[in-house]
Parts: sequence; structure tokens; C-alpha cells
Amino acid sequence: MLNKLKNHQSVKGVTVKQYLQGKHPDGRWIEKGDEIIYQAQYAHLSLDYVWKIINGEFEATSGRAAELTPDLNKRSREIQANREQVPKNELEIYDYIKDDSEGDDEIIKESFKKASEKFGVSEEEAEEIYIKVDHLIYLQLK
Repeated sequence: MLNKLKNHQSVKGVTVKQYLQGKHPDGRWIEKGDEIIYQAQYAHLSLDYVWKIINGEFEATSGRAAELTPDLNKRSREIQANREQVPKNELEIYDYIKDDSEGDDEIIKESFKKASEKFGVSEEEAEEIYIKVDHLIYLQLK
């Protein structure tokens, strides 16, 4: 199973092994029960990438592993599936506002204004779409 994970394609465009050994060459692979861990040291910190084997499949169980292999993370897969249910035009508005505001409540009002101009909707409609899509994507998670 370890070799299968090492050869899995990461979001970085290379295999998990290539990415981790390039980023953390002094790291080491650990197989512990039903977990596979890549453990690296950075300064005084231990950086752990953790995957669990569940029913013969990998599940990224640490934040670092989920970022590197989101396709192996249940929450990431659920978010993607929920995003696919949102109408394309509403998703574009949502993504624009989210990217523009970077999640900062102080500047999100300005992002609603920019989105209204870019997409030809009112500021109120931009805000309603943003809230609706956010709920559709994140509040339906199991």
C-alpha cells in the first residue's frame, strides 16, 4: 500500500513521493497500523502528512495530506460534489467574491459591489448568491 500512495498523483503535478522528498528530503515514511505517515522536521516542528487506510482505500486525515491529495479527503470530495450542484453563473459570482475578499469580513462588502458591476447583478443579489452558494457547498457536509 505504501508504494501505491507514494506513486499517487498529487495536486502539485508530481507524485506524492516526488513532492515530499523534494520539499522535505530528510523526512521518513512510517507505517503504523492502518496509517501511513510521512514525517518531516522543520526547525523544531514535526510536520506530519497522515493517510489512513479504510476498506483498502486511502483517506487523507491530516491537513497537510488533504492539501497535497484532496482527492483522498472525504471533506474535499464532498465540497467538490456540492460545488458541481451549483449553477455555473452563481458559482462564478461566489468564487469571484471569495477570491476578491479572501474571506475578510471587512472588505467583503466591497467585493459584493465589484461582483455586481462585473456580473450585472445588484449588490444585494451578489450578497444573496454568495450566502446561498456558501450554504449549499458547506452546510450540506456530512
